[in-house]
Amino acid sequence: MNRATGTRRTLLRTAAALSGGALLAACGQSAAGDKPAANLPPVNLTWGQRAEPQYVSKEQLVIDIYKEKRPHVTIERVAGITTTTLLATLAAGTAPDTAWVEGADMPNVVTLGALVEVTKYWARDAKEINKDDFYPPVMDDVTWQGKLWGTSFGTAPHQPVYNKDAFTRFSLPTPGELAEKGQWTFDAMVDLTRRATNRDGGGRPIQYGMLPLTNLVGTVMWLRSNGGDVLNADRTQVTLDTPTNAETIQSLVDLRWKHRVWPTADEIAALGQQRNIQSGAIGMEWFWHGGANNLRDTNAFEWDVVPNPKGKVAATAVVKGNGEVILKGSKQEEEGWQWIKHIASKEGDAALVKSGRTIHRRKSTEALFNKEFHPPAGTKWIVTAYNQGKILPLVPAWTEFNRIWNETMAPVWNNAVTVRSALTETHRQMQAAMAATTR
Repeated sequence: MNRATGTRRTLLRTAAALSGGALLAACGQSAAGDKPAANLPPVNLTWGQRAEPQYVSKEQLVIDIYKEKRPHVTIERVAGITTTTLLATLAAGTAPDTAWVEGADMPNVVTLGALVEVTKYWARDAKEINKDDFYPPVMDDVTWQGKLWGTSFGTAPHQPVYNKDAFTRFSLPTPGELAEKGQWTFDAMVDLTRRATNRDGGGRPIQYGMLPLTNLVGTVMWLRSNGGDVLNADRTQVTLDTPTNAETIQSLVDLRWKHRVWPTADEIAALGQQRNIQSGAIGMEWFWHGGANNLRDTNAFEWDVVPNPKGKVAATAVVKGNGEVILKGSKQEEEGWQWIKHIASKEGDAALVKSGRTIHRRKSTEALFNKEFHPPAGTKWIVTAYNQGKILPLVPAWTEFNRIWNETMAPVWNNAVTVRSALTETHRQMQAAMAATTR
């Protein structure tokens, strides 16, 4: 018996107990307490997903459990859904009833009027869905301007994952060992990755200590760890052009050009397909889900996850998820809510953890997560990142923010312009982009 089949049978037997819904199931009632599900007419509910092949069977577990609860409903997958294709189906009048929406696009999709607001459903079913059971960033993912627009899916912190051998081969402590001792700071990271960067006889590095991300998502955490950010607290003003943010960015540039622990663009090109921790050429890089979706199937090396290092102000993390939403125009709004509520339910959360599809979103699933979701071994550090984290500073102009950042900051990472001049220009363009979306 394969793992997916065994897990599906186990979850189907225990789904009602996990949600406290055994009595409801026995009585044939839905979670909302309406008329018996057995007496309801058949419903075909469409669910738009990217439907990546490696995840389909794991997500099917959640569908199977839902079928036990509401046997009159058939969930029909609509594959290949991205934000772009979803908006196209809305324009054509062929949108699915419910869909996955990339979390970074939620404010824009809401602003375009594409979604059904579900604040009233959250309030109606408050006792059942138990909003307080979610880690705070999970709720923030589906909230825009004080209103709720869906339930969460695939929420996870962004944090470092490391190849243990890249450090132990030089008799160095691993990042995880430093974290256990409370010594995992930015300065400690610089020192450790510098000692883990190895060069051949000609001075050419053959192993680099780390490979950070230079996009906006990868940089926000560093800004916040030193007390800075991209936007102010209510996300109405860009706050990039400050001495604090400039100092933070300079410290990242120094990782590449002063400490030489991060390969340059030419060195990355020379590494080719070997520019990752799997190859042994990189000691540490950043992943979602503790690296599980990228590395779980590898047996070539031993790896683990660790929190982000503490900066001058705090240790923090970016937490990002996606929304499960109901599309405007759906004739199945109530059934759509029942479905997306189920995805975020206790048994839905447990199913996704046990299948290995995603990390948990609920505090009540934490014990199951720490027991079942391996590798990585250090699942507690993912929980730490959840508790330290905040969502991205998302606004309708977020896609444009990313384009601006990638264009204006690229010369900074190549040490071709000063940090402050680039930040000033990036700030100016982002503020203009945000103003354009609020006219």
